[in-house]
Amino acid sequence: MPSDAELLQLAFESEEDASWEAIRALHHRATKEIFEAAAAKLSSERPQSRSRAAMILAQLGIPKRAFPDQSLAVLTETLAREQEPSVVASLVIAVGHLHDERIIPSLLPLGRHTNAEVRYAVASSLHGLPAAHTIETLILLSCDPSPKVRDWACFAIANADVDSSATRDALLARVRDDDLDTKSEAIAGLCRRRDARVVPLLIELLESNGSIMDDAMQSILALDETELRSRDDWNNVDWPRLQRALEKWRC
Repeated sequence: MPSDAELLQLAFESEEDASWEAIRALHHRATKEIFEAAAAKLSSERPQSRSRAAMILAQLGIPKRAFPDQSLAVLTETLAREQEPSVVASLVIAVGHLHDERIIPSLLPLGRHTNAEVRYAVASSLHGLPAAHTIETLILLSCDPSPKVRDWACFAIANADVDSSATRDALLARVRDDDLDTKSEAIAGLCRRRDARVVPLLIELLESNGSIMDDAMQSILALDETELRSRDDWNNVDWPRLQRALEKWRC
């Protein structure tokens, strides 16, 4: 079994696959010496070393985190001064793994970063944090030129505990997105919010055997006709046609 020192050397000096294997092993060992070594590498002149150090600190001690406050402090301090986009993205992913709302002020300005990988990291790291503080940035990212940024932003919005006209409109704007994942997350989010405006698209998709992700389909199937018929905003829904479309999909 390799020593901690040997694993650290592999993590920082090896090719990507071997490096990740070492990083995963370091996560589970999670000693003070490993934390200090990774924290020191955040000041390395090599961008790759700074990125790998961030990835070590991201999940140190999983499933029960080791040194979470210390990791948060050193990662956010490094993020404030880092200029290399690839390292910024790694740092954002790393602080996102800590699931600590104290990172929000550091992440929100990066939602407008010029680098798509950084914006993707922001979208994924904001997921699960208090939506009252993050929803404006997520709505911005839901319109991003990059499909994977839009996908993660829509996923975060769809699962957020905020239900407002702004969130619904943001999701509705993406239900015909060219990216299947983004479109599916938007549909799922509107179904969970029982927004009747999604129904015409659902019928169109189901009747044409259009593609949709499983999670979105489960959200569609969870719609309760008995419950929804009593709601004024669902009065104009063509229920027979929707039911026929669902039966066609099931067949």
